[in-house]
Amino acid sequence: MSVLKFFTSKTNYFFFVIALFYAFSANFAQTLPEIPQQFNPEVVADYAPHEADILQIINYTEKHRTDTTDIPQKKAIAFAMQWLAGSPNVKITVEAAFITPILNHEKFAYGNEMLIQYMFGMTKIILENKEKTLSETAIQTAGISTLVDFYKDLNSKPRVKRLRKYKRLERRNRLEKWIGKKLKKVS
Repeated sequence: MSVLKFFTSKTNYFFFVIALFYAFSANFAQTLPEIPQQFNPEVVADYAPHEADILQIINYTEKHRTDTTDIPQKKAIAFAMQWLAGSPNVKITVEAAFITPILNHEKFAYGNEMLIQYMFGMTKIILENKEKTLSETAIQTAGISTLVDFYKDLNSKPRVKRLRKYKRLERRNRLEKWIGKKLKKVS
């Protein structure tokens, strides 16, 4: 009988639902993979076993990208960057025309994080589509879309002209076409 009285109160029911939600979401929370203490690849085959770990790190950082004090995340990012620098299966190009205006913005404190997210966005699409040959436009679009998502997480503050442009192009479904045109000019 007391359980029924507990649920008749809307306030108690609300708190019960919230507690239940957190109980279940804690079980499904994304975690970082085990990061090797030393990663010294000697042959090309040393990179492939870590592809799933790299994707897990990228997915984790997408959910926690504004947390700059997370020490395990920093170690995971360092490992992912080391892996990316030597990976024979993942080749990305950091296009200065797309990222430099963001990195040079004097009031924007997340420049380094943006560069990492840009690189992770490109890496993720390559790893998730290993069986396909992706165009450079598709790869760059994935990287820039990741920047737009990060900018949205920051509530679009401070106002960065280039990021606002990317956000507007993405909203209008014109980002990939715009990137394709820019890539043709660069090459």
